[in-house]
Amino acid sequence: LTSGSYTKTVNVTAVVTTPPLEFEEVWNFSETTGVNKSWTTDKTKMRNMCFGDGKLFVVDTETATITIVDAYSGEQTGTVNTEGVDGGAVKLMDVKYVDGKLLATNLATAGTSSTLPLKVYVWENGVDAAPSVLLSTSEIGEYNRIGDTFSIKGNLTNGAICYTARLSTNK
Repeated sequence: LTSGSYTKTVNVTAVVTTPPLEFEEVWNFSETTGVNKSWTTDKTKMRNMCFGDGKLFVVDTETATITIVDAYSGEQTGTVNTEGVDGGAVKLMDVKYVDGKLLATNLATAGTSSTLPLKVYVWENGVDAAPSVLLSTSEIGEYNRIGDTFSIKGNLTNGAICYTARLSTNK
């Protein structure tokens, strides 16, 4: 501790005991349990999900839908408005909840215009409204696949979008 020119060193020792953690499973819809809900019947279509505001947002890559699930009960409470979502090799691939807003990306692959552009959508006016396009680019450099997952570093006004990408089918 220092105050002006006076310095005093204080040594503190303690024994800390961590209480055991006990978890109670509330819901588990999985291939292991065999328990399903309407939104979990085909788990091969469920790609990525995120948590925000007490909800899970689950991406179905085949139907390009985002299911809204009450994170505490496992019950579906709705779907996200995906009006205007188009383009890419897969229309919706990953989803994130940042600054109280939902963001999603598609999967883009090099080669043809039908598998581009790479897009990031943002639901600025809630998930019942159509999203706007935050990013759209056909410039994916030397990569032949980008968008399987993404993350946000920082926030929506001062940050960066980070992607996974693949150089070739072997890497």
